[in-house]
Amino acid sequence: MSDKKHEQEKKAKEQKSAENAESKEQKAPLTEWQQRNLEFLAKKKQEKEAKEQQKKEERLEKLARYGKVPKEEEQEEAAKQESDTDKPKKKAKKAKVKKVKEKKELTKRQKALIKALPVLIVSVLLIAISLFVISPYSKEKTVTVKGSAHTASETVIKEANIKSSDYIFSLLLHPKRYETRLKAANPWVSSAKLSYQFPNHFTLTVKEYSVVGYVQTDAGYQPLLSSGETASVVAATDLPTTYITITLTDKTMLKELAKDLMALDKTLRDSIETIALAGSSSTSDLLTLTMRDGNTVRVPLSEMTTKLPYYSKIKDKLTAPAIVDMEVGIYTTTADIEANNTATTAEATAESSETTTENSEAAAETQQTESPESTTAENQEDTTSQTETAQTTEGQ
Repeated sequence: MSDKKHEQEKKAKEQKSAENAESKEQKAPLTEWQQRNLEFLAKKKQEKEAKEQQKKEERLEKLARYGKVPKEEEQEEAAKQESDTDKPKKKAKKAKVKKVKEKKELTKRQKALIKALPVLIVSVLLIAISLFVISPYSKEKTVTVKGSAHTASETVIKEANIKSSDYIFSLLLHPKRYETRLKAANPWVSSAKLSYQFPNHFTLTVKEYSVVGYVQTDAGYQPLLSSGETASVVAATDLPTTYITITLTDKTMLKELAKDLMALDKTLRDSIETIALAGSSSTSDLLTLTMRDGNTVRVPLSEMTTKLPYYSKIKDKLTAPAIVDMEVGIYTTTADIEANNTATTAEATAESSETTTENSEAAAETQQTESPESTTAENQEDTTSQTETAQTTEGQ
């Protein structure tokens, strides 16, 4: 099918060329050279047609022999395309080879400069750093403090021991040194981080401990921090509207109390108004907690985290003011009941003391009645012994 189309297209082209030639001939007379040229072109066309016929005959013979033969035209076109694509590649390879050959070898001076280049760079950097250290710009720096709510920025910088005479490189290379100094000097500081911003700016980010309560002392109120340490006395104007007043003095108990309070729920912790020692002889760490709803809770410090959460379940059932005793188990009572119990116990102790005095008096009377008889017997024995001695002296 493709061969037929090709032949038809050729014929159409030849007809058009012939028509064009005829039209030209009609328009103007041809010269001898033009006529010869036309005859030459016609001969060439005849030769081409003869060649094409020979090719067709050969194809037919091949089809008769093998049955199927690939199209020669398509193969010729593919070969032409491959040859066209291979040519620029070969040209590029040749150009690369030429370029590689064109590269000149380095001279001895250039090789020496390349080897000495790292040493030169390092030496230049060292010279620049030494010049910077010698200059006054090596000590010019700005330090800003972030996160310090209870301590002024100037005092924080002093406690970190950051001086104006310190070099920038000392702060840049040893930031932990200043962080540990600040943590040791300031009880408020939980963590500190010194960061650097180009060219000479430093930021000291501080994280503070939270306040658990305020310890009441003769000098005033000292904040009890979540770390268990107490900070300096706070002015009355700086106290918050609601806070826990603590009257404990033992430092170990204060540390344990701070840890236990931080372990409690915030709503339960906020409901406590005061914490004091109960003064129990049987339980040395028994605490008396005055709640903001008017109730009182007695709980050992060692069992606060396990027992005190039950108060949130009990408080709705209580008729204020009530006492929740958690010393041994958990039970509720009132101040009136405890007053009656103390009165009865006082009467019982008074009666027992009276009985003991009566018994002591009776024992004294019995001793007095028995003592004269014993004295008379002792006197009789003395007299008999005296008479016996007198008789023995007379017999001698």
